[in-house]
Amino acid sequence: GYGAGEIGHWTMWTVEKGERRRPVSLEDLISEREIVERAQALAPEMLVGAPRPLEAIFFAVRNGDRMLRSLLDEVAYYTGIALANLIDVLNPQLVLLGGLLYEGYDLFESAIAETMRQFAFGGLGQDVEIRPATFGDESGEVGAAVLALDRFFYSNDAQ
Repeated sequence: GYGAGEIGHWTMWTVEKGERRRPVSLEDLISEREIVERAQALAPEMLVGAPRPLEAIFFAVRNGDRMLRSLLDEVAYYTGIALANLIDVLNPQLVLLGGLLYEGYDLFESAIAETMRQFAFGGLGQDVEIRPATFGDESGEVGAAVLALDRFFYSNDAQ
């Protein structure tokens, strides 16, 4: 299906909204939009005129901004929890971080790994390697091309 592997839509918890409960997804917690909105609330002057607000946030954290560091640590925590769940289900050997996690890999990797290993069942996360996706923003497209090539040209099942 078209949604396979899309962990951004995992429900992390629910919140009251009127008479119903609304799911809060991983994307609601760690998306670029969410990070930028929360950073603007913490340091509105920092992002004024920034053509790439996420880069400005990463720059500030790399230069010692503690409030924004705390924000990114929270993003890493939620990502680590999601990866622990993924490990519990799929038991991968390698996790590649793409998108904003790739762009800020140096800021996220250790906190993500620590949380992932802490919460993965029975120590399953201890041997999982975390690396940045080598194709950056094109990782999804390259992955899709590789799957197509494998399926239609290199697989023994190709007809």
